Amino acid sequence: MKKINIITIIITAMLCLLISTGKAQNLVPNPSFEDTVHCPTTLDQINYSTGWSTYCVTPDYYNACNGNVLGVPSNGIGYQAAASGNGYAGFTAYNVGGFAREIIGRQLSQTLLIGQTYYVSIKVSLAEFEGPPPQFVPCNKVGAKFSTIPYSASNPAPVNNFAHVYTNTIIGDTTNWTTIKGFFMADSSYQFIMIGNFFDDAHTDTINRPNGVRSYFFLDDICVSTDSSLCYHPVDVPELQKNEAVIILPNPANDFIFIDVESSTKLDLSIYNMIGERVLKKEINNNSSINVSDLLNGIYIVRINFNNKITNNKLIINHN
Repeated sequence: MKKINIITIIITAMLCLLISTGKAQNLVPNPSFEDTVHCPTTLDQINYSTGWSTYCVTPDYYNACNGNVLGVPSNGIGYQAAASGNGYAGFTAYNVGGFAREIIGRQLSQTLLIGQTYYVSIKVSLAEFEGPPPQFVPCNKVGAKFSTIPYSASNPAPVNNFAHVYTNTIIGDTTNWTTIKGFFMADSSYQFIMIGNFFDDAHTDTINRPNGVRSYFFLDDICVSTDSSLCYHPVDVPELQKNEAVIILPNPANDFIFIDVESSTKLDLSIYNMIGERVLKKEINNNSSINVSDLLNGIYIVRINFNNKITNNKLIINHN
């Protein structure tokens, strides 16, 4: 009887382990900067948050354990409660007259699988304070980028006008946390995540601030998962209608899609990502060719006004 009980316990434990390891999880360890190696004592100590490090210039770390200029919620930069817990990071994203980009990075808990769709979200909050030049200003293009190798202050992450997930909206809220979210299909076996602005000045929009005002971003709650519900809830989209009168080829697509519509009139086409943002709007004819090379890898909804009704067609973008 004892043997049966022991075997049963072992089998049950193994099943529980298999089930737990098979569940989707946040692949970013220490996602809200709670775990510390040491309490921060000066600026530039992002490495004091367990697992995080400098990938470009000198990002900062704040924690309630400091209780002074690097504290939470009050510190030398401003006043902001953590989105969760007692810690967060900080960085600058745009320097007027220069090229300063502070980038934070770390290794993921698992290597990303090629062809797998991953959902990403980060929270940022703008802080503004008086300070000497150089002048840092609010900007867009803040987001997340993935890499197969780590970077450092001496070997900085490239600023090459590409990120896997980023915002086109200038972050200007100094009171609340703004969530930047999106998804992408992994095209490499990425092992590291980086947070910052990976676009040069010509591709970044800004807001002018008075001389002597410096703008800065707090960062918290970073999530990467195959389960969208862990990072965010994608917008509900209408159930896709099977409409043989609308044909989209190829699907998955790379640079161009060709749309065949049985109509002699011009039609309105819109493409939405899975969080409801319209990423492309175009007036089309029958047998139209559309350039989708600027769209990130992932799943989209192609919406066409057709015969007095709206058709929704699933489109997969996969740049080889």
